[in-house]
Amino acid sequence: MNKKSTRYRLYEMIPGIVAWFVIFFPIWGSFLLPKAVAYFVIAFLVYWLYQSFKSALFAIRGYFLIISSQKTNWLLQFNQDFRANWLIYRDIQHVVIISSYREPIAVIEMAFSSLASQIDIDLNKINVILAQEARAGHDSNRATLNYFNNKYKNVFGSLIFTSHPSDTIGEIAGKHSNEAFAAKYFKKKFLDIENCKLKIENCTLTSCDVDTIFNPKYFSALTYNFAKNPERYYRFWQSPIFWHHNINNVPAPTRIIGTMGNVIHLANIQEPDGLFFNYSCYSSSYCLIDSAGYWDPDMISEDWHIFLQSFFVSGGRASVEPI
Repeated sequence: MNKKSTRYRLYEMIPGIVAWFVIFFPIWGSFLLPKAVAYFVIAFLVYWLYQSFKSALFAIRGYFLIISSQKTNWLLQFNQDFRANWLIYRDIQHVVIISSYREPIAVIEMAFSSLASQIDIDLNKINVILAQEARAGHDSNRATLNYFNNKYKNVFGSLIFTSHPSDTIGEIAGKHSNEAFAAKYFKKKFLDIENCKLKIENCTLTSCDVDTIFNPKYFSALTYNFAKNPERYYRFWQSPIFWHHNINNVPAPTRIIGTMGNVIHLANIQEPDGLFFNYSCYSSSYCLIDSAGYWDPDMISEDWHIFLQSFFVSGGRASVEPI
């Protein structure tokens, strides 16, 4: 379907129209359908109470799962649980895309230092791409490249720097188009060549924000989950996300909102039916992202949209699992 057509635009408007209809229904409905509004409000309050209790219980469960996961030696756990249909731990490679646009080196360093601090995994199995934007300027990009290349060039399996062109027709500048360019570049240079050491079937692909701080056991846990899952090529893995970088430097109302957001996010990824989207920082199999055509270059909300792309291209088999 043509994205510029009236029909496509109409489909885009439907969720917004429905949302605004429901939001304003208690106001205009009070004059036209007062009984219906009363029942609607009661039903909404009951539903909200149910969701509140469920979120609280799932968040508590999630907290204890975090504690348990942090105590787990995932390499040892793999050796104990290994089955014949699992992938080999040492064969699994991780590709991490860090999208950057003029961020200070100190901010980007957060992600790099946390990657270099991973444990229970060989750092040579982690391949880092710093995806820069050409529109940031040659001097700015070169200074960043030199700093991280000098500091981390011998730390990871590979350290790649890409520069996303700013004049590509049909693209909107942002994380989505930048990491799509970087992922395609990596596949072309490292996965599509003859006699390459990396196999796409053994690779995960992680999308993260530039200031992400990974838990030291994130990639060992990801290796374990990717290796054992028979549906590994149809899965996203989502870890709990906490917005604590500058929590002590923001106003109290913002702290409260951020903390509640953490609790709700932790609860959401415990949903037993897996009815949640990957968000902000997440991992998947390289095969799944490749089959979906990578991130849509004109869709800014790249996280949930890449899930929908993968969901439809896989015939509904794609889903998100907590890690």
